[in-house]
Amino acid sequence: MAKLNDASKQQLKHRISDIYLRKPTEFSIIFLADEHVGMNERPDVICKYEIKSYKAILKSINSRDNTLMAIFSGGDEGDRGRHLEQFVAITNNFMNNKSYRIPYFAGIGNHEYKEDTSLSQYKKYVSLKLNEVIKLYDSSFGPKVAVIMLNTGGPANDGCLNGKGAILKNSILEIKNSAAYKAVVKDEAVKIIIDMHMPPRMNKFKGNPPSHVLCPNAEALFKNFVNDIGKNRILFIVTHHNHIFIQTKIDNKCFYLNKIPVFLTAQGGNCDKVYSSDKRSKYSYYKIEMSTNTASSRDNYKLKNAYRLDVDVNTSKVVKRITIY
Repeated sequence: MAKLNDASKQQLKHRISDIYLRKPTEFSIIFLADEHVGMNERPDVICKYEIKSYKAILKSINSRDNTLMAIFSGGDEGDRGRHLEQFVAITNNFMNNKSYRIPYFAGIGNHEYKEDTSLSQYKKYVSLKLNEVIKLYDSSFGPKVAVIMLNTGGPANDGCLNGKGAILKNSILEIKNSAAYKAVVKDEAVKIIIDMHMPPRMNKFKGNPPSHVLCPNAEALFKNFVNDIGKNRILFIVTHHNHIFIQTKIDNKCFYLNKIPVFLTAQGGNCDKVYSSDKRSKYSYYKIEMSTNTASSRDNYKLKNAYRLDVDVNTSKVVKRITIY
């Protein structure tokens, strides 16, 4: 069976040739993370809902949404380096519905490294590549937007191995050396989205556990990476990892380098402090919409809307839609 991201690349080719997405004036992407499939099997388990809540989220996504281009999961799909086979099986079961063929890409979080520093399960079931550039277009069809899946996970110090930011340094080097990245940055019409597990160091996230943002050395590396791309090229950044942060509205504290919107979604299944009337019943994912004012164009896209969609684990229904941007 093909690895998850490899199969999704093939599906993406079909998706962008769809009549609605060849040259869309509007399209959307779904982002989620921290599903933590298998965490319920720990002997010290606190939450029993990870698998059920993840399935509820998948079931809640509108399979007939002609604007939906792809789904991205930003890491921590399993737990302690295990259960990725189970995560992929659940995801494939959802994707293989004949009426639902949305490409689904999964990245790396810190839990992929725990007890599996070689990332053997991730490489076996998801992808051999630890960092990827996913182009939402080809030579003929699709919006000129690319998603950089940047590995900010790590077996120790959350991506700052020995305090030097070694994980992120290697990730950025791998991305920059890839043919896909070189092609993307060469074409100035292409807009870029960065999806990574660990949030950058921003005022909005002050007071959170230090392990839940980039360490100082990694932050410096990431800032240089963003500046190299060019702030005007980046539509937005999506991060995850911090389960207790609930984003209600983008404000000036949610802009990176004073310009780039940053979204933080980390309740794709993990149950830590889910803010709702029933603390264990609602989970969320983000749907982000992009648009262009140029009819039949494939470029000039901008961020239009972003929504947090809260899902009830028992009914698989969206019970709240919150406008974030």
